[in-house]
Amino acid sequence: MGGRVLTGVSELDSLLGGGFPKGSLILVAGNPGTGKTVFSARFLYSGAAEYGESGIYVSFSESRETFIENMSGFGFNFEKMEKEGKFKYIDMTAVREAGISSILNVILETIHKMKAKRLVIDSFSAMVQAFEKPIDARIVIHLVLSKMVRMAQCTTMLVVEVPVGSERIGLAIEEFVADGVLIFRRDRIKGRLLRRIEILKMRGARITQYSRLFTIEGGFNVLPCFTSRTVKAPRKFKPSKDTPTHFSSGIKELDEILGGGFPRGSIILLEVEDNVPRGGVSSILNPIRLNFVNNGNGVFCVPSAGLSGEYVKESLKPFAEKSLFDKNLQIAEFGEEPQKPNLIPLRGRSAIDDYEKFWEQVSTFKAKTGKPVLMTIGYDTLEYRYPKDSSTLIQLMVEMAKKIRANGDLKINIIRPFLKITPHARYISDLHFNLVEVDGSLCLYGVKPRTCVYSVEVDVSSGFPQTKLRPII
Repeated sequence: MGGRVLTGVSELDSLLGGGFPKGSLILVAGNPGTGKTVFSARFLYSGAAEYGESGIYVSFSESRETFIENMSGFGFNFEKMEKEGKFKYIDMTAVREAGISSILNVILETIHKMKAKRLVIDSFSAMVQAFEKPIDARIVIHLVLSKMVRMAQCTTMLVVEVPVGSERIGLAIEEFVADGVLIFRRDRIKGRLLRRIEILKMRGARITQYSRLFTIEGGFNVLPCFTSRTVKAPRKFKPSKDTPTHFSSGIKELDEILGGGFPRGSIILLEVEDNVPRGGVSSILNPIRLNFVNNGNGVFCVPSAGLSGEYVKESLKPFAEKSLFDKNLQIAEFGEEPQKPNLIPLRGRSAIDDYEKFWEQVSTFKAKTGKPVLMTIGYDTLEYRYPKDSSTLIQLMVEMAKKIRANGDLKINIIRPFLKITPHARYISDLHFNLVEVDGSLCLYGVKPRTCVYSVEVDVSSGFPQTKLRPII
């Protein structure tokens, strides 16, 4: 025995150093509804459809018909695998105590007949109820599952139900006998569902990250850690068209969530938690900025704290049409230096003076072009720059909101939860989104409108950054 067995979930396989140990016994435990059945089905289906390894599903909880129908909703065509002789469903829902010996014989005979390399028993908790004594269950684990199945090099997954409110796993012996233990959990963030998988144990693997988020959207997928990606051969960002009533965000899924994009003349709030990694805010803002610029509209920015105007400029330049970029993008830069291309020098001495200079640039652009304008304002930068002018900043924010709504433009306020201006920014916003890092994944969710949690992922395979949102359901 040796080697690894791919689970079919690439992010999980990476965490496990290439998958499960071949011929191992893996315990999958969690409360009802945490995704254990979908994961075990993905394990079998990937083996049969992708890796040429036939599999067996032994169920003590649902009929074959119910299983086939439910799993088809996740894209698993087990009927096709059955016809090809790569999959076998053993229905044990009517088993009673007297039939436990025959159950084990059926499982072992089917393994040898099919030369199966993958086995799922769902659930072992239900199987245990067919034993007369708990000691019988321990014998089955030790002799039948942990030894005989391993001799056949059949990687076996035991699904164990953990009652709600309990932390105990099964009979408490399974986790000691098993080569690997995975715990599935349903957690919450601001009342919204999060799914989490925890790796408690995995023989032969050096685990560096023990907890990750996952979603059952599209079958079963462990969400990747967020990283800023470099584009080696940049191409121009392909903008989505605006409509008479909405501006596109440049993010397909976000436009769908909002029913067409951002309403014209609206104030958007992006609230950023302290743990969001560098590049996280840009993953949301840059597609919006690029969509505006490449559609011929104006973009005016005050970068978030810690980001220079030059940094924001260079993050957009490779992906924008040059002629539009040169004349339509302006970024505020605090300092005494003379004006540079695309940068508006602000002295940072007076909030009112700098506001008037910034707004003068916006007004001049609109007068010349007649085009709408996007403003992205990092209020953490402004509050740090003008620490004694909080009331003035609030007044200017309200005044600017009136102008945006009247002119049919768009403004995105970027704030942090601890800023003095935050409660006021929340109040005047038409749409409100929160950005947070959880277990290495960047997550976005809507407050207004209320949405589920989405994983934020950036794809650069097309030569420009494409931000994609994947729902955690």
